[in-house]
Amino acid sequence: MQYKAFDLDFDSLALDRRELYRALGYGDTTPDPGILGMLDEVLGATAQVCRPRILYGIRPGSVVAPNRIEVDGTEFRTGKIIADSLSGADRFCLFVATAGREFEDFRHTYKESGDCVREFIADAVGSVLAEACVAQVEQRLDLEAATPHTYPYSPGYCGWRVTEQKLLFGLLPEHPCGIELTESSLMYPIKSVSGVIGIGEAVERKPYGCAICRNANCYKRRVPNRQKHEPNMKTIDMTGWKARTIASPRRRAIPIMTHPGIELCGATVRQAVTDGKAHARAILALDARYPADACTVIMDLTVEAEAFGARIVFPENEVPSVIEPPVHDPAGIDALPVPGIDAARIPQYLEANRTVARAIGDKPLLAGCIGPFSLAGRLFGMSELMMALFTAPDAVCRLLEKCTQFIETYCRALRDTGAQGVIMAEPAAGLISNDDCLRYVTPYIRRIVESVQDDRFLVILHNCGDTGHCTEAMVGTGAAGYHFGNQADMVAALDACPGEALVMGNLDPVGIFKGASPEEVYRTTRDLLETTRRYPNYVISSGCDVPPAVPAANIEAFYRAVTDYNATLTF
Repeated sequence: MQYKAFDLDFDSLALDRRELYRALGYGDTTPDPGILGMLDEVLGATAQVCRPRILYGIRPGSVVAPNRIEVDGTEFRTGKIIADSLSGADRFCLFVATAGREFEDFRHTYKESGDCVREFIADAVGSVLAEACVAQVEQRLDLEAATPHTYPYSPGYCGWRVTEQKLLFGLLPEHPCGIELTESSLMYPIKSVSGVIGIGEAVERKPYGCAICRNANCYKRRVPNRQKHEPNMKTIDMTGWKARTIASPRRRAIPIMTHPGIELCGATVRQAVTDGKAHARAILALDARYPADACTVIMDLTVEAEAFGARIVFPENEVPSVIEPPVHDPAGIDALPVPGIDAARIPQYLEANRTVARAIGDKPLLAGCIGPFSLAGRLFGMSELMMALFTAPDAVCRLLEKCTQFIETYCRALRDTGAQGVIMAEPAAGLISNDDCLRYVTPYIRRIVESVQDDRFLVILHNCGDTGHCTEAMVGTGAAGYHFGNQADMVAALDACPGEALVMGNLDPVGIFKGASPEEVYRTTRDLLETTRRYPNYVISSGCDVPPAVPAANIEAFYRAVTDYNATLTF
């Protein structure tokens, strides 16, 4: 049979603002003006770049068992909920709908820039956009077939295994709408939907959704809870190091920077994040080339989520990303096991830290990990987590308990490798209010800080989503240092933080380090150093991990600016 394919006009989709608010986690309330402004900005940019598409066709079939359907000779084990909803169908509309690769590329620009708030907003827009494309399939079906039809149903929901996506695509044209399946049967571009719609005189549009799903085993990953601690490699008096940093007029420079080291080694990002030895070589190559006052590792916020069972995609030269969370409801949270430090890529990151700690002598090594709230967002889905803050706060707390338990164990293991501290990335905390941070972020991080921070190991809390609205909650964690993104007012952040804490940030990793000229990098760095001159606890740094392909001349200009500034000081 013939399939019909259409390019859709973005404006014609008329995205429902209420659905966008729900996808952002605001339920039936309206976001604050700042979020609304960024949402309008993202929507405007999306309209300029995205090319949404749909493809569909009708094939004969029927429900052949309480948990199975047959479409044109291919049998699908949909599960009882979906099979029941499709009962009475004698034909099936097979469809795909996608926001398109252009939108996927656009969404990645926010990720590359370290703008986690707009990245989150774009992710929500993409989800609503894909569903609006599915609605277009239904509208066209209404016009073409004067026969009742069901709601759309997709592999991966309510007991229909996502692996059967391969069977569905076997009935579709090759690469429909430019969509490809990964080895794990997930679609790329990510903001795509596939599925079936039942057609027949006897069908009913029955209620459907998470509210009626009773599949307690949906997308679980079971990881053995075994722990294996590494012996301590070396110690540095980090309390004294911090005190000397604050007491000295000399400004320390600690950009979060590993990608240039990967490039110096001729490796790929994928190699570095999957092979501890390759990761260590990148850190050491960077340390040999540039005079940072501490070494840092890749800010990879998927390592811990993968240990819990999240599905991860590994681009060749970008940091990995979560494409499928392991839990989808409160029951899933309760059943989710806390992994051991031998799970997934955790051993590779421990190896990287251990290797570097042995090699760099008395220079501190700052490991990396994700914060509990941001980890919870990757395990449950960020939109789902934001919604659950209002609908199921107790379930959120139970998930945060598990996240905290694992991160505490992981930080102890990092300390035992010989690392002198950890930069804990909690960007998702920037999406919620200070009051919510005090409830859902501060106590959990404070517990980790109290457990692992001592004279030889410091916790530095990174929150590139904080624009000043939740600094109080950050400070309440008791961390030894606070690291701010490029959207923060650095002077305001310094004023809000205690003088005995290190305060770091906030040079734009994309707009300055990557996108500016060496002269602009030098000037911007000097300007920030002059602006913060009266704050002895300031450590100049990038606002987040610098992306791949930063020009060496720009890195050199940064360090030259720091050297020249320090030369003006009286010691």
